[in-house]
Amino acid sequence: MNYQAGQFRTLEARFERLLLDFQALQAQVANLATQIAGLQQGGGGGGQSGGGGQVFIVSAPTAGIAAGGSLGSQTIYIVSAGALVQISTTATVYNEMAAATVAAKPLVCGLNNDGTYTAITQSC
Repeated sequence: MNYQAGQFRTLEARFERLLLDFQALQAQVANLATQIAGLQQGGGGGGQSGGGGQVFIVSAPTAGIAAGGSLGSQTIYIVSAGALVQISTTATVYNEMAAATVAAKPLVCGLNNDGTYTAITQSC
């Protein structure tokens, strides 16, 4: 029984390492998706025009954003095949609207050239 228990511990440790590796890969893919979206939005420089009107969603902002203010560490999603796909958990969102946003109500955002986002509108 001790040999089997040791083998299970070894397998569990390998599984945990694989999970960490998988999470790191997910973060890299999300980062690449953000970079690609930025290039499609014309953030690639050279005066390029936008590439597809991609919008970004903050489905549950952690706080309201004052008019003219910003909020960091937000989770950004894109819509792909009708589902929300997480692309960032560390995004900064700016609110240039005339009124403050409301916490926990979805925000529709656009990508800025510096990798941050600006709120375009908010759900009712």
